[in-house]
Amino acid sequence: MRLTHPSITSRYWAAIVLILGIALPTNAVASDPDRDDVTATPSKPQPAPDPKGPSQAPLRPGLKAPGLAVQPDLLLIGAFRLANTDIAWGTSGAVSSDHASSKKGGRCFFRYRFEVRNDGKGPAGATKSRIHLDKANGPVLDQSALPPLAPGGQHTSSGLLPLKVGTWTLYVHADDPDVVAEPDDKNNLRRVRVNVTGDCSK
Repeated sequence: MRLTHPSITSRYWAAIVLILGIALPTNAVASDPDRDDVTATPSKPQPAPDPKGPSQAPLRPGLKAPGLAVQPDLLLIGAFRLANTDIAWGTSGAVSSDHASSKKGGRCFFRYRFEVRNDGKGPAGATKSRIHLDKANGPVLDQSALPPLAPGGQHTSSGLLPLKVGTWTLYVHADDPDVVAEPDDKNNLRRVRVNVTGDCSK
């Protein structure tokens, strides 16, 4: 007897499989056009590529970000004020021991002040400003906190500088730890020369 109808053929082979206990491939059973109880196995979602890789890691504040278009740009503006004297960046000035806030150990303690501004288009994170003696990496005379600055924001740093009588070069460095990502940090460092006159011993 010849089976010509597709549904009869499928049922015929399905009966043989049940009798003989032969396992048919999944696609063979699913190909039966008369079966309506076959459901497709849902596909598993593909995992995100490298979910914990470096490209997904958050940037820590202060790290330089290659290709970052919006960055801060800290710079020293105005003049450096020591006691009652304003000294333009890159120039010299003199202060008398008479204008010292206090004297101790042969040193005069003068109040200082300078301005830092963020000229960039991105915010600058918190950092520190330091004043070095005679070299850009010389002894630190004083340091002050430089808080986060929004674009266009300014901050006045101030404190006390201990200086002996004589001529000294002061290197003022905004973001001295170099933690703020900037396209150009050369304008973070300025210097002035100071001539301290008088007597700091009493």
